[in-house]
Amino acid sequence: DGDGDGDGDGDVSCQSYCELYLSACADLSEYDNMDSCMANCWQWPEGDPGDIDVDSLQCRYYHATVAQDVDPIVHCPHAGPSGSGVCVAADAPTCQPYCDAFFMNCDMGNLNPYTDPQDCLDTCMTWYPGADGQVDGHTVGCHLYHTIAAGDDAMLHCPHAAPAGGGVCVLPNGP
Repeated sequence: DGDGDGDGDGDVSCQSYCELYLSACADLSEYDNMDSCMANCWQWPEGDPGDIDVDSLQCRYYHATVAQDVDPIVHCPHAGPSGSGVCVAADAPTCQPYCDAFFMNCDMGNLNPYTDPQDCLDTCMTWYPGADGQVDGHTVGCHLYHTIAAGDDAMLHCPHAAPAGGGVCVLPNGP
């Protein structure tokens, strides 16, 4: 997890990442504040120094650095929680299947907080992709798992599949 000590030996801490990201990407930030950034950061693998295109804290830190030094418009999305197609695993779950399944299985009454499918996609695009089959954590994988499970039990799984996560698909409390 992203709990490196930031002591210059290649480790990057969530604290140093969040400070850099919130400074470099202030106008483009996907986080509301430092607490939101830290909560997201703890779910990522730390990775290796030099990561530029894998799901890791190191990759996001690299892109936050490049955003600060070169081009925030291009690199801030890569440095954020979603990884924007760059700092993600090749087989990571994506938003289109989640939103399609959500509107098929949870589009009833107060179970659907989205105004339309585009609202679903826009919301989902800011989440950490995670992995298929995740049953908890604020990830596309967790929300997708519960959206599919909602086909059998909408009342139980749609709250978990919704953006607020229903106490299940939520950010961890930290390391």
